[in-house]
Amino acid sequence: MSTPQKNAEAVGYRLREAAEADLNELLRLEKTCFTEDRLSRRSFRHFIEARTAALIVATADDQQLAGYALILLHRGTSLARLYSIAVDPAVRGAGLGELLMQGAEAAARDRHRAYLRLEVRTDNAAAIRLYERLGYKQFGSISNYYEDQQDALRYQKRVLRGAPSPMRDTLHYYPQSTNFTCGPAALMMAMNALDPGQALDRSHELQLWRESTTIYMTTGHGGCSPLGLALAALKRGFQASIIANQPGPYFVDSVRAADKKTVVQLVHNDFVQELARFPDALTLREPGLADIEKALAGGQMVLALISTWHFDYKKSPHWVLISGIDEYFVYIHDPFIDAEDLRYDVDNQYLPIARDRFMKMSCFGQSRLRVFVTIGPPPA
Repeated sequence: MSTPQKNAEAVGYRLREAAEADLNELLRLEKTCFTEDRLSRRSFRHFIEARTAALIVATADDQQLAGYALILLHRGTSLARLYSIAVDPAVRGAGLGELLMQGAEAAARDRHRAYLRLEVRTDNAAAIRLYERLGYKQFGSISNYYEDQQDALRYQKRVLRGAPSPMRDTLHYYPQSTNFTCGPAALMMAMNALDPGQALDRSHELQLWRESTTIYMTTGHGGCSPLGLALAALKRGFQASIIANQPGPYFVDSVRAADKKTVVQLVHNDFVQELARFPDALTLREPGLADIEKALAGGQMVLALISTWHFDYKKSPHWVLISGIDEYFVYIHDPFIDAEDLRYDVDNQYLPIARDRFMKMSCFGQSRLRVFVTIGPPPA
């Protein structure tokens, strides 16, 4: 772990990554510092071993643990989240909270995370002062977040490079309500950003899915064709276009049964015929980051098909909304929330992904399909 900036008040303490031998001390700290929402021995062991977490401890000269900071790493992105921080009450006031936050930031940078996010109780004035003094900015809140129903404030800080946040106040988040409606959820967010009158609800989500699905996929319900998503937007008066490196039919190679392949082909042919009413809606070439930059600069939104391999090691097609881009990162609104990753709505918004990594994840399947769907406001 890289060495954090020295904290003059915390002389006599050093930071290191936790080991299994620290379990008893970690549990002691947890019992001493918290009366609710405590981490268990099993949880601490998991976080010590997990590649998606970093557990930093502060030790005194006598080797007794004086505090810890736990960050979770959002797989496939450049986002980290402070999940828990504790300082032994016997040594509070010595600057350990700041030292641990510096260690958490260093651990996030070491793992190439651009942002560190955290939650804090609305009644924890001392912690809020510390976070704000360290440069954290509030960007949201969660009602009834803690075990005692106390609300939480959400803060974040850019810990890698200093470019400004790409957040846009007009873009709202909608989580997909099923395992197969990522495309409609992403499209709804795009259309709502351009026209706030567009509903963000489940009825609209399922209607869009019915219009754009390919019927069959590798498993379960059918996924959404880029042609189908573009047509759904066009029918609602928006501008829409597709940039793809392949003409389709899409996803047909992942369907094994011959009769199902035939159905996918027939649905694709229908989409092609419908799209013929909109000249130049489909461009066949390799899409790239310049297309995203141009579209966002022109007031359009961009949907991108990615492979979930970089998130969950499953090779599933998944639609996301591009919510920003800068010289270092592509930012996405990911409509899929995985409760097992301890994520919330705000954790899936403006997820920073390194530009080269995004280009790798936006290639799907053996055919290396890459496709963007741009959505623009209704013509004047």
